[in-house]
Formats: sequence, C-alpha cells, structure tokens
Amino acid sequence: MRDESRATYFAESANIGQSGAKKIVQAFLAADLFVFASNIEYSPLVLFEAAAAGTPFITVPVGNSAEIVQWTGGGVLCPAPVDATGFTRVDPAALARSIEAVMRDAPLRRRLGEAGRRSFREKFCWRLIAKSYEEILKGARTGPEANSRISSAQ
Repeated sequence: MRDESRATYFAESANIGQSGAKKIVQAFLAADLFVFASNIEYSPLVLFEAAAAGTPFITVPVGNSAEIVQWTGGGVLCPAPVDATGFTRVDPAALARSIEAVMRDAPLRRRLGEAGRRSFREKFCWRLIAKSYEEILKGARTGPEANSRISSAQ
C-alpha cells in the first residue's frame, strides 16, 4: 500500500484529516517498533494501524490484542496480569525486557513488520471487509429461509 493510501485509510478511520493522518503514517513508517501498554481497552485498532504500516509492535494482553497478534503475525505479546477490576497491570520491567529483546533482533522486527503488512493487505483492508459483508448479506438474502419465503408467497 502506498503512503498516500495509508494516509487516506488513517484519515477515514480516525477522522483526523489528511494532514494529521500523513503525520501518523510517517511516524509509523519511521518507527522501529510500536509499543502498546494500555491498562484497559476493547479492541486496539492502533495495532492494526501498526500492522498496516509494516511496523512491528509489542502489546500487553488488553482487549483482543492477543488475537490481533495472532491474526496479523505483526507483533509480540508481553505478559501482564489482569486484576479483579479488569485492568491490565503492566510490569514495567517485563515490558522493558520485551522491548529490549525485540529491539536487539532486527530480523525478528523485519519478519513481524512484513507479516503485519501482508496480513493487513490480505485480510483487513476495507475493500476486503466490504466484500465480505456484501457476501454475507447476499447469502442472507438468498439463503434457504429466503427461498422458502419466496416459494410460500407464490
């Protein structure tokens, strides 16, 4: 994906305008590693954004970040416990060790970045998502239930 396409994607998804999106894309492209250490989150889209940019990432197990690591292949999960209230409690020393390990391994960062970018292009771009929804909706309209309603109406 060209930088301009990525900028458009970020601008549309984050509603931040083209100039802001270009700055964000440039930051991702310039980064060696993106670190996400939130205490609470539902579905961190920023991990998909890092993957789209080909920037490897480290995340803690917050929201569905563990699944995003699996789905994209673009990141590393740093272990962190979740307390009784649902907050992830990041251990700064463990996070620092994860960051250090990934930063010392340039081939790993390259593999993660390439995997993230490839999976984004192949699975998560809006064109493919829209096509999947279209197929689902077509199936709902033409599925067995629709056919039986059509037959009984005749």
